[in-house]
Amino acid sequence: MISYEDVRNVRESLAQLSNADWLLHSWGTWQWWMLLLATIVPWIIAWKFVDKNRGKELLILGMAFTIISLVLDNLGTFYSLWGYSIKLMPLTVEFVPGDCSIFPVTYIFMNQFSKNWRSFVMISVVAAAFFSYIIEPFFKHIGIYRNHSPWSYTWSFVGFIIVFIFVRFFAYKLIKKLA
Repeated sequence: MISYEDVRNVRESLAQLSNADWLLHSWGTWQWWMLLLATIVPWIIAWKFVDKNRGKELLILGMAFTIISLVLDNLGTFYSLWGYSIKLMPLTVEFVPGDCSIFPVTYIFMNQFSKNWRSFVMISVVAAAFFSYIIEPFFKHIGIYRNHSPWSYTWSFVGFIIVFIFVRFFAYKLIKKLA
């Protein structure tokens, strides 16, 4: 029978292996520097261009998206649907630059520029296509991202659209209750 201690021992071994891999293959590479910039630059852009009159609303939407993104990315990597060969930090399995910066800032601007649900859905389809069919293949090409069977770019595309709509629907319900 498998015990907690067995799982803990495997996790300790995995942590050591993960640290060694990160030091050898991630830290200081040009891809690592790109990930670092991808974590910082979107928030600088958001600070400069976000609608300050809607700041609280847009920040709630961005943070809600961040939480969902981290959870789903953790699930996807835990079940080996996808993974990341190059990581910003050694102990994370999530795509921190995407989950905590690129995706939420994009989501903030998607909400800022959509005037109604129809325009939001149209923007969501375009953003999902861009992330799934352009960004993911590019990141795969430069060795940062790996998708594993049965996961595909089309699954990502559908997933992004569902998450975009789900987060907006429930975040606005929360915003209404808080008002």
